[in-house]
Amino acid sequence: MNASSSKWLPLGEKAMTQTYGTTRKLIPLCTTRWNSMQSCFALLLRVRTALSVFEVTNKNAHDLPDKLIILEDAAFWSELKKAEEVIRPLCFASFMLQSDNNTFADAVLCFRELYDNFVASPISDGLVGLLEKRWNDCELPLFLLAFVLHPGNRELLKELHGQVANRMWDFALAYYRKPFDRDARSIVGEMSEWMRGAYTPFSLANFENFATPPLAAFWQEAKSSKERAHLEPELPELAGYVGYGCKYSYLRAILLSVGAHSHCSAKQDELRKSKNDCSCSGPSTRPRPT
Repeated sequence: MNASSSKWLPLGEKAMTQTYGTTRKLIPLCTTRWNSMQSCFALLLRVRTALSVFEVTNKNAHDLPDKLIILEDAAFWSELKKAEEVIRPLCFASFMLQSDNNTFADAVLCFRELYDNFVASPISDGLVGLLEKRWNDCELPLFLLAFVLHPGNRELLKELHGQVANRMWDFALAYYRKPFDRDARSIVGEMSEWMRGAYTPFSLANFENFATPPLAAFWQEAKSSKERAHLEPELPELAGYVGYGCKYSYLRAILLSVGAHSHCSAKQDELRKSKNDCSCSGPSTRPRPT
């Protein structure tokens, strides 16, 4: 439609005005960014009625481009909706991992969000297997330890498989030795307290208005409270190492590579071939799951 702006674009905008009382500026489909693609698909779906009105009104025009006939095809809209639903969690993961304060715990939650969405998708063939491969490529003990030691996840510890929970002590001993080059003395006992929810009464909510990021402030206070009790805590040191020992680019590359060669790519190609210059409308917005 954009490629025929001299005639068809104004008619498309007219159909939007007649249908919604307003119009949206159409923008080209971007196939290189998940968030742009998802915004495009979502906005197309929002103006589906107007685009269908446009197609019905103009379908007998001798010069109507063949590529616009797809607008009356119910199968096209069905496949577009499925593709948008698959891409949406990838956009959410991309948005989540743009912060400089990302941790491996955030990556675990993103993996879980992607897994839940992919399993529920009607076009999940290949996506779940690819996601599992990416997960297995990660340094899983480190990721799991970071997840367990994030205070925001304490309620989720109940969901841990018993075998995984039992390995946390081994993981803690191994990863304490890495940065500090010494064996831990009290880490097993401290991990036991943490897993039982008895290590500290504080939560992240207690540190939301601090100048220091809440996660760092939480563990600083946990360490100070133990020292005030004349103890030499090791768990806060370990939590600091596994909590912030990662980089945004590493996490984002792992998660967003999930979609690089997925079944979703095939759907993307199929949709691009069928509609080509049929573009979405409106300004790009930050992707959020709905």
